[in-house]
Amino acid sequence: MSALDDSLGQRRLLSPGVLFGGVYAIAFLTSKYLGLGAGYAIDDYHLVSQGNSGKFTSFFLSQGRYTNALLDWMLSASNLNMSNFSVVCLIATVIFSALFYTRSLRPVEIQGRFVLIGAAALLGAHSYYTEYVTFRQSALPMSVMFASMWMSIDFYRKALKSPNIGRNLAVALAFGLVAMGANQLAVCFLSIAVLYVHASNSTLTINGSDTGSGIRELILATLTAALAGLLLLGGNLLLSSLARLALGVSADSRAGVLPLSELQLRMDQLGALARILIFKDEPVASGFAKITALIGLFLLLVPRHISQIRPLLGALYLLAISFCIVLVPVAASTVWWPTPRTLIAFPFALVAIALIAARVNQGRNNWTAGGLLLLSAFLFSAHSNSMLLNQQRLNRWDMAQAQEIAFRIAERYPDHGTKIAVVGASWHHPLAPGIAQGDMNTSALSIGWAVDALFDETTGSPLDVRSAPELAARCEGRLSFPAPDSTQMIDGEVLVCL
Repeated sequence: MSALDDSLGQRRLLSPGVLFGGVYAIAFLTSKYLGLGAGYAIDDYHLVSQGNSGKFTSFFLSQGRYTNALLDWMLSASNLNMSNFSVVCLIATVIFSALFYTRSLRPVEIQGRFVLIGAAALLGAHSYYTEYVTFRQSALPMSVMFASMWMSIDFYRKALKSPNIGRNLAVALAFGLVAMGANQLAVCFLSIAVLYVHASNSTLTINGSDTGSGIRELILATLTAALAGLLLLGGNLLLSSLARLALGVSADSRAGVLPLSELQLRMDQLGALARILIFKDEPVASGFAKITALIGLFLLLVPRHISQIRPLLGALYLLAISFCIVLVPVAASTVWWPTPRTLIAFPFALVAIALIAARVNQGRNNWTAGGLLLLSAFLFSAHSNSMLLNQQRLNRWDMAQAQEIAFRIAERYPDHGTKIAVVGASWHHPLAPGIAQGDMNTSALSIGWAVDALFDETTGSPLDVRSAPELAARCEGRLSFPAPDSTQMIDGEVLVCL
């Protein structure tokens, strides 16, 4: 009896779902373990400087992130802030995201174990999510988002099988709205998950049926995913508006919707972004890593016989729909801000379609496709490590410069060195100008609302530091810091010419 129990336990341990979730978690931690250490993005400096004041509640509400606003209020009452949870919640993010992905995709043996390993590794190692890891304060809301999405898709799957469909759907929507209040990108993840749940059950994707029912099932899957997305966006808008109205908070520009007059410009921007996503180099990911993953995906989409043509065309259709879902938040926002962290659902879309294609191919091209996905995962893992190492370098350079400025001013103006105006700060340091993308790994010296927090955190003293571009003319003809004439006293404030 014990031998039978051991055999069953081994089978459970090596089940496709456990294998997928385990490889994903290993790839995530291997590529992003540096995020468990200390690090500062520009937001982190500001948050640490503000302490536990709860000043960010209104800011979160202005952007429609009511879950984060509630978390901030609770943490303020507990004399804590989000950065205090950077380690435990990064680990929680690994766990809950693995549960969400596994529950959404429900890997099966027929997809091929090597493909599952490569797909899971790619999903965990992809460097787009690493930008969120550089923002230590984001670990708490992102773990809440993934936990809520896991519960949402779990209740959604239950609703499809249970007679209590209404109750389960209501609970699924409620958890989805909690996830939206933590990060509106949840709409992309959940819409793709719903699309996958329905499409993977389509006769067109399973056995190549050319019946009208198979095509109708794919269309129904698309419409259901669109409906899920609209419900989440509508619910988020409603809850955000009510919360802002109740507390008298105005909406941030990023919470707005693109006007129709700017639609053509946005289409051109999306075309350029699509090329970057698919094959172009960028600071956080090489074109080679991207193309390697795509070749692995398209190998799974190559039909081996005539009966596979139609289902694999269905998978291509689903890939196009998933790609559009990923771009919705970036496309619809009034502010064009296509940073990697706004596109974190992209690898989920690739992996979801890879598993659908593998289901059709039933293990064919397994080793080649899985090997390419795994190679891409290794490359993205290196990119992720590079991003986090560069953040540590940037933090050292920023703090060293801020410390030197504070020291020189204290030496030159011993009685008037607490008010400082900085002019000419660059967004990068000369040694590594290519480590920044968007506002990731950008020097805090160049950010008006972050520079004061940088000096406070560096010196441990409550200095009054500001960026003063309006005083640039006062630096003309002067040598740059640390030259003696790079500083001057103006109306009780020390001007530093960088």
